[in-house]
Amino acid sequence: MNPPNLHVLLLEDDDVSAFIAETVLSEHDRVHHVHVAREVHSAERILGAHPIDLVVVDINLPNRDGIAWLQRQISEENTWKAVVLSASERPEDLARAEAEPRVVAFMHKPLRPEAVSALLEQL
Repeated sequence: MNPPNLHVLLLEDDDVSAFIAETVLSEHDRVHHVHVAREVHSAERILGAHPIDLVVVDINLPNRDGIAWLQRQISEENTWKAVVLSASERPEDLARAEAEPRVVAFMHKPLRPEAVSALLEQL
């Protein structure tokens, strides 16, 4: 078993979805800490202040697109991977997420513990 060393940033604006995702992520043995941001400015502050291994972002943020936001945050200085969350089943959302090299998974809300476990064991 891998040690609990992952630092996760969760960017989710919906209270219920954020609570579920934070709970599922926090309960996994690989996760050391989950930083929760409800809007992009908070997420950007967290990225600048903490080492992050995994960014979990909602694709539909208020007045923002989660994938476009991810693209703007990527730099050579950071090495985090990303998971895109969506409540929709739109094939174009999945295609956009899969086109991003940092995105390791596209998951439907609500997050399920078994899906998170399978993903985190691969990181």
